[in-house]
Amino acid sequence: MKCQLECIGEIGEKNSRVSDRWQYLIRKKRWYWKLLSQRLRPAGGAAPVPQGDQPPIEAGDMVRVRSEADIRLTLDRQRKTRGCTFQKEMFNCCGQEYRVFKRVDRFYDEAKQKMCKCRGIYLLEGACCNGRTAYLRPCGRNCFYFWQSAWLEKV
Repeated sequence: MKCQLECIGEIGEKNSRVSDRWQYLIRKKRWYWKLLSQRLRPAGGAAPVPQGDQPPIEAGDMVRVRSEADIRLTLDRQRKTRGCTFQKEMFNCCGQEYRVFKRVDRFYDEAKQKMCKCRGIYLLEGACCNGRTAYLRPCGRNCFYFWQSAWLEKV
């Protein structure tokens, strides 16, 4: 019996040439827009990430997502903290309490097709992507958001 991951290429359907071309054009537009917006933003990085006396966060702990203003102070020009991007939809979770599902030490980067190590990243129960910001149509994957420890405070 084969593992599902061995047969993953057989599950999906091939894109049409039109769909491939649209996806390419959308990625190219986003790349140029990102490049332009980076150059138009004023210089200056994010504030240093607070290294307070916060106790370590473990799986099962209750945490509160910091306020939008506090999180914005930790973000750089690309909306990242230590390489972890803060998605626009994640602002809906600000101020709410969640249970920590697990700490992430490694994850599989689908774009680079390799395993990556990370520090201070957590998955929260119920804080998932709704899939409305996909390229051409809604995404049904319902992925967890990656939460940087600087964006969370233990309750």
